[in-house]
Amino acid sequence: MGNNLTVKQETFCKSYIETGNATEAYSMAYNADNMKQTTKASKASIMLKKGNIRARVKELQAELQEKHELTTDNIAKMTIQAINEAKADRNHSAVMTGISHLAKLGGLFTDKKQDTTDNIEPMNIQINFIK
Repeated sequence: MGNNLTVKQETFCKSYIETGNATEAYSMAYNADNMKQTTKASKASIMLKKGNIRARVKELQAELQEKHELTTDNIAKMTIQAINEAKADRNHSAVMTGISHLAKLGGLFTDKKQDTTDNIEPMNIQINFIK
């Protein structure tokens, strides 16, 4: 166990790596069956802010990347392969999803949470599709 974590903290870290969902990882590591979903989410968020937890998650991510040879280049190649297969199947939704993932991988798109505290109105964008 890394970084002097308790068994439950280690379970949380491993579950977080496995599921990608902190709330679910918290539920798996701690006796949270009787907790409200919002409470679990809050406690999971607090866990991810702890330095030793963040460090362990990064260690586990690095181990996973090394084990599966997860590099940006390899992921891009797999994504392009998936896009090409989706094109062949005429699965336009999957093609667009693949393109979006590839753009995010290349840093062209970023996921941003809308901050409602600054009173900025969201932009209205109209997209016209060519038939």
